[in-house]
Amino acid sequence: MGGIISKVHLGVPIVEDDGRMVIYAEAHAALTAFQPYAVHPSYNTKDLDGDGGNDNDGKAVTAAPATLAVLHYIGIPQKAYASGEVAKLVIGGACKAKLKAEAVVAGDYLEVLNAGTTFVVDGTSGSTTRSTKSIAMACEPNSSKAGTFNVQMLGIPGIVSAT
Repeated sequence: MGGIISKVHLGVPIVEDDGRMVIYAEAHAALTAFQPYAVHPSYNTKDLDGDGGNDNDGKAVTAAPATLAVLHYIGIPQKAYASGEVAKLVIGGACKAKLKAEAVVAGDYLEVLNAGTTFVVDGTSGSTTRSTKSIAMACEPNSSKAGTFNVQMLGIPGIVSAT
């Protein structure tokens, strides 16, 4: 699990690990392998510096993707995690991800919708044109069946839309 901190998102380090960008975040619930999850800062507070006042604990936590008009990261765990475990979520580079049952061509940009458990083709501006909702790119075609496929996470934050 060696890695080099490459940048910070929401106060949480993003790590370069095996050629991929990952965020380590506490699982808000049991996480399903290859399913997309949003990454948010924790609002947990503790007296970390012993001054008698509460301080944010600085952790990142996962959440189900929800409509949010600001850019944030979506990560993909490559294995299942129990609630409360520290999960390794891929946000940049090659990984596997669940796709909705719809036609996908290799090279299509992908997005996640509100409460989404799979990626869908980013139809905002055409699947071959990146938008602010694009989070990944399909690496193989899908002939309208739901399943787990190879994707390239873009390593950039995106917007989760309602529909």
